[in-house]
Amino acid sequence: MSEFVKNSLVIVTSLIIVSCGDPGKWLIIKASSKPGVSVTIYTHKKLFKPWDYPRENVDSTKQVVIDTDNLIIHIASQNIHYKSDTTFDFGIGVWDDTVLEDFVSKTDSIVICNSNGTNRLNTKIKIKDYARNHLSGFANHILTIEAK
Repeated sequence: MSEFVKNSLVIVTSLIIVSCGDPGKWLIIKASSKPGVSVTIYTHKKLFKPWDYPRENVDSTKQVVIDTDNLIIHIASQNIHYKSDTTFDFGIGVWDDTVLEDFVSKTDSIVICNSNGTNRLNTKIKIKDYARNHLSGFANHILTIEAK
């Protein structure tokens, strides 16, 4: 193998290793396409960065209410052919215990409605258990709250 090929392999390998950083943390809120399905999150607005707040309702299935300190995110599916979801970026890294604790401490409750009834996650323990059980992706970088 020539010296040029060896040096090229070293450079390319180094670039690949250096460019592989931590994945982004994502919060995905989903409501399936079934009628009467919804997710509502009651949280402190400090959970999100101001630029992450939705600027307007995209359609009638997505509602965000912001007051002085609180943020209410309501994602509902009202059309059988339409799946509704919203994604929030929580920066670089994974949903480790510290990040989960911050999420839980700033979340008052999560209400999930589907054909089986209403599931109210209204204690910190219930919210944390739900969050831990709904982590996915490489190194648990996605937290999904979903009504099916």
